[in-house]
Amino acid sequence: SPSSIRRATSFQAPKKTSVVASASAPGWQEASWAVSGAAKMKYNQIFNANDRLRSGFLTGAQARTLFMQTGLQQEQLAQIWNLSDIDKDGRLSNEEFAVAMYLV
Repeated sequence: SPSSIRRATSFQAPKKTSVVASASAPGWQEASWAVSGAAKMKYNQIFNANDRLRSGFLTGAQARTLFMQTGLQQEQLAQIWNLSDIDKDGRLSNEEFAVAMYLV
């Protein structure tokens, strides 16, 4: 369940009601995250500054460079990636990136 994810990774679920994105894993209930408007604007700026080709996506390598600066362990970053890469295409859209940054 999502609460076991939080215990295992020490992440806190947001208490907002608007949903930016959702992800689910086999056998687990759907988990949702919300990002406030101010935080979303900040994450959009970071995303746009790093989407140099204006493709609308950040590659795994681009995101890794940003996420490694957080000081989180690689295992935690991998879990964040798995939760935020909702369509499992190996890259993050603006919305997926906002979810990842919120979890970081």
